[in-house]
Amino acid sequence: MKRAEVFQLVNRMALAEIKLRYQGTYLGLLWVIAHPLALFLVHGMVFSGPLGMKIENYWTYLLGGLLPWVFLSNCLSMSAYSIVGNRELILSLCTRPLLHPYAKVLDNIFSFSVVFFPMVFVFLAMGRVSAWSVLNMIPALALLGLGAAVLACLGAVIQVFARDWAFVQDFALRLGYLATPILYSESGFPPEMRWVYLLNPLYILIRPVRSALLSDVAPWEYFSSASAIFEIGQSAIFCGLVLVRTRIYYDRMNRSITFHL
Repeated sequence: MKRAEVFQLVNRMALAEIKLRYQGTYLGLLWVIAHPLALFLVHGMVFSGPLGMKIENYWTYLLGGLLPWVFLSNCLSMSAYSIVGNRELILSLCTRPLLHPYAKVLDNIFSFSVVFFPMVFVFLAMGRVSAWSVLNMIPALALLGLGAAVLACLGAVIQVFARDWAFVQDFALRLGYLATPILYSESGFPPEMRWVYLLNPLYILIRPVRSALLSDVAPWEYFSSASAIFEIGQSAIFCGLVLVRTRIYYDRMNRSITFHL
């Protein structure tokens, strides 16, 4: 199968996922927007109001942390069973196993985009972010999507051979949500405990997005700063390492995937 045909197949699979999920609902695709938007508004009102987070431009800080977290966690959760759950399709039509987690990620990229980008442009119109911020986010968003894809594929393959993986992953995501500074600042962690969130693979992908969104300088200034080089470099190295690990693991286990299904 040629690459163009593979890409078209993944697109059709992702579109089918979206249609099937909201089929028969009253709001249909509006649920794509309603859930993350409600989550964002509730968290924003609570943490900027009663809890009084002392973070400058908190709503932008929250936008750059919470929605990417929702995107990544949805990618991992939805793709965990993507190979196991499509056993009949893989065995009968001999489709490539990794096409299924890719389709889940593409589905979530669509869901993320229809919420995140309109909100960014609303914040741009309100003066909460600058036009430079949008440009500065491009590399970070590309790495966010790549990281989601390789982690989703790795998790889906592991699930074939270790059926407890999805439960372990879900538990880790729940703990990570509370132990990752997406709702509060990094200074909320004691200095001796900051290694906890710095080792969080999802935060490695999220942090550059939020930093770029909060930036208010031209790209040539932003990307020459030490913090941006470190964050984007760390994210790129992480994506590269996971990509290589996923490829090695998949190549080694590929022949036995159908047997374990």
